Amino acid sequence: MIEIIAITLQFFIFHLFFSTPLNTLNYKKLNLQLSLNYFDIIFCNIIFHSFILLIISFLKIDLLVYFITILIISLVSNFSWLKKKLFQDINIYTIIFPVICLSIFFEIAHHAVLGWDGSAHWFWKVNFFYQDQDIESYKNLPLSQYPHLGSYLWSFFWKNSLLNYEYMGRLFIPYIYVVSLFAICMDIKNRLYGILFIILLLSASYDIFLFSGYQEYITFAYICFLSKFIFSDKKNYNDKLFSDTIILIGSFCLLWIKQECFFYVIFLNFCYIFFVKNKNSEKIIFSTILIFLLMLYLLIEKNFKGEVGYQAKLDLSNLEKFKELNLVAIYIIEITKHIMIAFFKYPILILNILLLFFNPLQNKNEYRFILVFFLLNFIFLYGVYSIHPAPLEEMLPNTIDRLLFQISSIGIVFMGRWVNKINN
Repeated sequence: MIEIIAITLQFFIFHLFFSTPLNTLNYKKLNLQLSLNYFDIIFCNIIFHSFILLIISFLKIDLLVYFITILIISLVSNFSWLKKKLFQDINIYTIIFPVICLSIFFEIAHHAVLGWDGSAHWFWKVNFFYQDQDIESYKNLPLSQYPHLGSYLWSFFWKNSLLNYEYMGRLFIPYIYVVSLFAICMDIKNRLYGILFIILLLSASYDIFLFSGYQEYITFAYICFLSKFIFSDKKNYNDKLFSDTIILIGSFCLLWIKQECFFYVIFLNFCYIFFVKNKNSEKIIFSTILIFLLMLYLLIEKNFKGEVGYQAKLDLSNLEKFKELNLVAIYIIEITKHIMIAFFKYPILILNILLLFFNPLQNKNEYRFILVFFLLNFIFLYGVYSIHPAPLEEMLPNTIDRLLFQISSIGIVFMGRWVNKINN
């Protein structure tokens, strides 16, 4: 019973923590014409706090002080909302949101075990931060080349949980996953369609295994939300500035989640620059800032860990094996086979392909964005597995489905628009 109460309170702690600095009242004071819903604002706060905690991870700052300070600020800043907007903002979405979150929380608690990657790779880093070890010693950890933000957030919420169970810390992952889905679905005008769409997305993307210490859902949620901001209707300069700030800060945070996110960030923003942004001046400014952030990430990683490395050393000389054409065919067939398996394991990928084939997107640039984004990622997959030194039969079954799953949220915003179109 105590554990059930603690898990329930943990949900409210997450929700309170991510309810500042923006809320539905002070957001309006920014005079933005972006039509952000309640969950959009929550995810903007998630990005803000992830960025702040990323900075703190390199410094010696008392996390408990930061945690309590944010909770107090959130209580004070949301006091007016509690008086004026509490009952006005209650709707079917805000009612079923905690129900879905808590259902996942309880299932994770019931299966409170770590998967292979969680125990062999990520938990070393989580425990490192949980014990407040010197950041300079991080490079001595096993597979220290793995980015650390996801592990740091996990340890942060574990350390500031009501029970000293490690899984309490990783409950933030399903929380932001569900927030990202609701941010899309809440824009659907017909609430019945919106609820059915949430059920569809959960059914097509839910995998309890990935909550056992893996980081894929963080990438999934970020790409889902950033894609919404990429295609938001920006009516003036302030809208564009706010949106680009969220996209750039969110992209920078994403770099520190998983190694492959470096490429996802490049592909996502490349498509944004070439297929969404119209003015050349805006493209140049955005590209310059993006390149600066990418270089900053590489510079910090090099000074932080001594080098920018990957789990295995990728060697272009491995391409020499493809002098034999039959080997080229074997690689293409094997990689393609496991891509197809991944599509049936995660039906959300099938929904993305249907989006491309049936083309409900009226804007050609939006269609090109999705098409080129997926093409770049497929080229990336075939390229990486071609130069990776490990045998295909060892790598493909264990990794390719998760690599594809992380980018599968890119089309959700368009699926939501299509549902809205049906309703009209």
